[in-house]
Amino acid sequence: MQESSRQLSTFPLNTRTLHPPPPHIFYSKTLAQTLSTFNFPVLPCQTSMSLISQLCGDEIFDPFLSMINKCPVLNTPTDWKETPDAHVFVSDLPGLKKEEVTVEVVDEGKVLQISGDRKNEEISEDNKNDKWHHVERCRGKFLRRFRLPGNAKSDEVKASMENGVLVVTVPKQEVKKPEKKVIEIEEIKGSE
Repeated sequence: MQESSRQLSTFPLNTRTLHPPPPHIFYSKTLAQTLSTFNFPVLPCQTSMSLISQLCGDEIFDPFLSMINKCPVLNTPTDWKETPDAHVFVSDLPGLKKEEVTVEVVDEGKVLQISGDRKNEEISEDNKNDKWHHVERCRGKFLRRFRLPGNAKSDEVKASMENGVLVVTVPKQEVKKPEKKVIEIEEIKGSE
């Protein structure tokens, strides 16, 4: 009996925390699975913090970060892929019209800049007496900048927009490989 109490006192963690909680309890699966993979005990505080973040969102820790991350316009998720002929940028801009978006090449053709502004609904005679109960759609300005590689033809940029998806194509110029120049090796004759 005394021996088992020594084992418990030398092992500071409760044995229930050695394994992730059962599936019906909310917890961060990625954290718990990662830690259990390395035989690292999942501590109650780690599970609790993850649970707080899941229930309340990250705004409990950083209220401004969550506003930006949750707003698809302000966050402006953009993919950049390189094809054999061009660099292609695809941006999700839900609810915006092409007139509200600006695509520019700035800094002497070295930077692609995508910007825009979603404005608040204008007050008119029809809606001046309206009472807003809840506003979730984000409004505001956004700006994304991408440094273009040296092979980009910044003077031939094309952009199109359909269903809130902006596609910007920057053609590539063919990079000429330097010609190989064979240098003849001379034999040095020494004095003998």
